[in-house]
Amino acid sequence: MLTKIISYIPAIIGLLTIGLFVLLNNAKSTRNRVFAVLNLFVALWLLFLFFADISHQNTVALWSLRLALFFGALVFLFFYYFALVFPFSTKINRSKLIIYSIPMFAIALMSLTPLIIPSVKIENFGAQPENINFIYTASDLIGILYLIA
Repeated sequence: MLTKIISYIPAIIGLLTIGLFVLLNNAKSTRNRVFAVLNLFVALWLLFLFFADISHQNTVALWSLRLALFFGALVFLFFYYFALVFPFSTKINRSKLIIYSIPMFAIALMSLTPLIIPSVKIENFGAQPENINFIYTASDLIGILYLIA
């Protein structure tokens, strides 16, 4: 348990602190706002992974893991947004941005349902998804495509 606290909590606090510092440095800058939101979503992803790892109840572990996947999918999307504005802003029209966002929003919403993780098994090292299907793997592949884009 102590190892999990030592590995998760400083990272979460560090991400939130850096995101807040960058946002407060210039809250009007699109770059700073997107970076702060990216850090927030990474921190939320880690927080729910932490909850899943320390949980001793299947229901809590299942929902923690689903929420971790929800925020994890949005991390890919906000990383893509950040790449569009850092170091220089890229001109992209709003309709294309919305269309490019739909797959990750759909995956994020599906991660809250049994379509991606129907059940979990609690091991001594944390919660592990059971009976995962193709959508679980496809979400990672699509996320990697966002990183490449």
